[in-house]
Amino acid sequence: MTEEGEPTGAVTSRAAVIATLLLFAAIVAMVLMVTLWDADERGSAAPVGSDDPETAQPVSAPPITLGTVRIGSTAPDFTLISLSGETVSLSDYAGRPVMINFWASWCPPCRAELPLLAAAHDRYQDQGFEILGVTVNDSAYGAQDFVDRIGATWPILLDDDGLAWTAYGGVGLPTSFFVDAAGLVQDARIGPVNEAQLSAHLASIGIGPD
Repeated sequence: MTEEGEPTGAVTSRAAVIATLLLFAAIVAMVLMVTLWDADERGSAAPVGSDDPETAQPVSAPPITLGTVRIGSTAPDFTLISLSGETVSLSDYAGRPVMINFWASWCPPCRAELPLLAAAHDRYQDQGFEILGVTVNDSAYGAQDFVDRIGATWPILLDDDGLAWTAYGGVGLPTSFFVDAAGLVQDARIGPVNEAQLSAHLASIGIGPD
């Protein structure tokens, strides 16, 4: 018996329960601390870059991955509505090399690289080259305003439900996939491109200077 008249066994049992609860609480606290530290580390790993495509970084915190799309695999088909109200599918461009460019008008690296894409589009149209610009979490007004200012003439598609973005394992913006005339993904890039990088990506699908 204890001095208060409580059985010794009951006191021991109560102490064991308290010790177990304290240990559990300590473990939970450690897990939360590790989780928050990891999220902070990943969140600062890829800051939003400048408007210079040479130095701009993708707007992305998670590790870079191409999701389910692999180089050499068939590009997933999708059907979206364009800014002009037309229904457009990737399969409409079968037999032509295509660059699928996921972007948004609010994304500085996306905006920085679009004039470069416009120049390449104009230069290589006679080789059958086409760009499909797929907006991500963007408004039709914002996208239209920016493409009008840079003179983009390729189809701008609204992925309002995020279906195409998800199918391509969307991670960060901008993200581009380079699909050859056979419909196979030959190259991909997460982040903005400079002129040399774009030339190398286009060469992978047979597009380049004559």
